[in-house]
Amino acid sequence: MRTKIKSGYAFLFICLLITGCEKINITESGTSSIKADGTLKGVITPYNVDEIDSIKAFDPYNSIDLGEGKVLENGNFSIILSIPPLKKVSDGYKSLNSDLTASVGSLDSLLAYKNNRIIGYLVRSNYTNYTKDSIGMAFSSFIYCDKTNTYNGESEILSPDNSGGYYDKTYKSNFTLNKGWNEVSIILTNVEMNGLNHALTYSRSNYIPTNLKWKYIKKESGN
Repeated sequence: MRTKIKSGYAFLFICLLITGCEKINITESGTSSIKADGTLKGVITPYNVDEIDSIKAFDPYNSIDLGEGKVLENGNFSIILSIPPLKKVSDGYKSLNSDLTASVGSLDSLLAYKNNRIIGYLVRSNYTNYTKDSIGMAFSSFIYCDKTNTYNGESEILSPDNSGGYYDKTYKSNFTLNKGWNEVSIILTNVEMNGLNHALTYSRSNYIPTNLKWKYIKKESGN
């Protein structure tokens, strides 16, 4: 069963900046960068020591901080995320969930700072903001669940782009959330163009491509 929603995710807005079509190769499954207790670790690649000095996990919907930490001179960072505001899965994607009594929350934005000023975002991905819409492009999302829950099915999001067309994004989900924090990969598996409209298909799973890196994406001027 497919769930249709007209909406946008803070973490997905980056993908809307990207157009075109080519292929990115996916390798074998890698290692999650987050533990169930909320310890999130990584290395920013590439890293300029004069560019970023700290990061903050921010929930824009509830305007609260979920954690923050310094970035070391080699680009390493480690922060501990608090439990985000939770919602019953029965309030949203009912048809996708194995346990409608479960509650979930997410990390929507990992902000990059320099001298206490927001300068961009961090995303664990295999692309930069200069990459085209490419089959195989992937990034991670981070979800908290208060009990084990399995997602299986399809959902659809419609969102306008700057050219007057639409992005029609279908997400095929097949993953399990354990109690605590989880990392789920989102991989673009198909791209179709119909005039100004983009039809994109993504898979969402526990599979973590080994070519994912923590990338710094600069904040657009004026934002």
